[in-house]
Amino acid sequence: MVALIAATALISQSNDSTQHRLVPAPKSYEVTQDAVGFKPALSPGILLTNGAERPVMPPELETLRIAEAQSDHVVTLSLTDQGPENIEGYTLEIDRGVRISSRSQAGLFYGCQTLAQLIQDHGQSVPALTITDWPSISYRAVHFDTKHHMDTMDHYYKTIDRLASYKINAIIWEIEDKLDYRRRPIVGADSALSMEDAQAITRYAAARNIEISPLIQGLGHASFILKHDEFKDIRDKADNDWAFCPINERTYEVQFDLYRDAIEAFPGGRYLHIGGDEVRVGASELAIASGKSPLELHLHWLNRVSDFLVENGRTPIMWDDMPLKLAGVYNTTHQQQFDDAKAKARWAEKGEELEDMAKIFSKDAVYMRWNYSEPGLPGNKMSLDYYAQNGFKAMAATAAQTRWPVMPRNRGNVEPIHTFCSMTADSGLEGILCTAWDDDSPHMELYWRGWMAFGEFSWSPEKRTDQQFQDLFLHRIAGVEDAEELNVIDLLEQGMNFWDTALLKKGISRNVCHENTRNGLIDLPTKETRGAWLEENKSRIVQAKAAMNSSRAFRAWSARHQVEATRGRYYVELTGALNELPRWSSWAVFAVSQWCEDPSAKNEAAVRSLVDQFEEARDEYLEVFQQRRHLDNPGIYKLDQNHHNHQANWSNGPDWMTKIEELFVEKIKAWKP
Repeated sequence: MVALIAATALISQSNDSTQHRLVPAPKSYEVTQDAVGFKPALSPGILLTNGAERPVMPPELETLRIAEAQSDHVVTLSLTDQGPENIEGYTLEIDRGVRISSRSQAGLFYGCQTLAQLIQDHGQSVPALTITDWPSISYRAVHFDTKHHMDTMDHYYKTIDRLASYKINAIIWEIEDKLDYRRRPIVGADSALSMEDAQAITRYAAARNIEISPLIQGLGHASFILKHDEFKDIRDKADNDWAFCPINERTYEVQFDLYRDAIEAFPGGRYLHIGGDEVRVGASELAIASGKSPLELHLHWLNRVSDFLVENGRTPIMWDDMPLKLAGVYNTTHQQQFDDAKAKARWAEKGEELEDMAKIFSKDAVYMRWNYSEPGLPGNKMSLDYYAQNGFKAMAATAAQTRWPVMPRNRGNVEPIHTFCSMTADSGLEGILCTAWDDDSPHMELYWRGWMAFGEFSWSPEKRTDQQFQDLFLHRIAGVEDAEELNVIDLLEQGMNFWDTALLKKGISRNVCHENTRNGLIDLPTKETRGAWLEENKSRIVQAKAAMNSSRAFRAWSARHQVEATRGRYYVELTGALNELPRWSSWAVFAVSQWCEDPSAKNEAAVRSLVDQFEEARDEYLEVFQQRRHLDNPGIYKLDQNHHNHQANWSNGPDWMTKIEELFVEKIKAWKP
């Protein structure tokens, strides 16, 4: 009897991520020793009970037919008023079969997603266990930013499937000019989504418990509209396409037409994000004549668009930096110099302005508090408390990609993502968004370390450490099993960090380089200057050697796993092709240094061979890149004034990614040592 009890004892594994590799980690995970598990190959199908409907199934379950009766290895789905009270919560029990129960269809859907990951990890024999699970945050959105480029529709659909598998339940889609607006057709780019495509993908996402809401920038960030001659009369500044005049009535005629189209294109969403950040207005004749302050002008705009959206069934979301700036406390949310004492002093000093803000800013809008690198700053926490105490609706915003050229860095930005998810869960905010900015246009596929971490920590911020997540990322994305390679993506990041400025003079940033910055490139040496070149670039050469080692190691990993990966092959292929860019740049610095030490014909030939090597590496990357992303805008596409130096907005083609290297290749071709 004692032996039987011991054999059937439940062993809790809820806090030990080494016992399972599910993402996100469930709230409770218990294995039943020596009980009969689940064998997918023997399953007679899916049994629906208590009003349950068959949800959209992941690939591991989609071939199962509807079963007529209970039996071994059947997957039973049941609606119930028992178990987790959260509407997305579920219980998954495995013993001779699978029983998934929930209060809602959403919970049943998520239970099936968890079962699919168990099958991925255990193959044809899933152990007996019990999982009880629910999210810590109700609204868990990621950001599709298509201001510069569009991905293939197939890639968006695949991305939605993967987001759903990590239990992300919303998308805020920054469409800008990438919707074929019917009421203002001049705004829509030739490469834009049709209204029908947008509606179809919205329905597809909804079937996977993902709600899509559009983001259309205004009051500022309006270049995608105001760059057109037809709208110059509603600019705040006549020679600047950044901001609308908030007093001009035609501003609202245009914006409301775009809102109407967006609401129709993305039906069923609760929100419409109106932007509203990084703008100060008041320069137009109408604004000056109104006598309104910048704060009053901002409020005038916010109230007009908020009223319109509420009337049309949408809740407006707005970036919150402008209210905080106008109240004088914004710096405390982003600057390290504001420790706890200084932040409290500033908020106390601005008490009157904050009280006024609480009285006059719309309570219909949701204010989105964004901090992408240090959300734990005291001032950032104070802003969340302020919103709660004054009856404002608020969300948080973290980031999988900010302004890193071509590839997200900071190990996927996992630590800030985790921190802000924990703060959001603790504070009771409306939800959290994980932004992925397109300003420097990494491929969407490269966001996945940050996005997967967001899925993990927005659902269960308390279950894993940052490093525990890092240790399982490659397994989850690509089925990689090699323990010594768990953090191999860090090698690619190291190479890319060198690549950013490998060929640029000290102090020059790739983010603001384009074809007019030839003088920012490092010089090629001559026989007379080679000694000085070596001395001047001593540190650069050391970094190049380190980057070469990182790139060489990553190249070997990529070659192996393009064959061995059980899933996520495109991620492995894309990162492998990307790795050739820092590999080339580091070799370029090294080859030039070798020539400086020995200006032989052999070493000169090695430098000149860099031309063909670069073109091969670039073309390979672009070929892989555009399998799922469109690189070229139509030749007739009108670029804006590019106030933020967006790399992707220097041209209509793909050359912004490798402009520095292309200019350096021109130098090599013209080199006269």
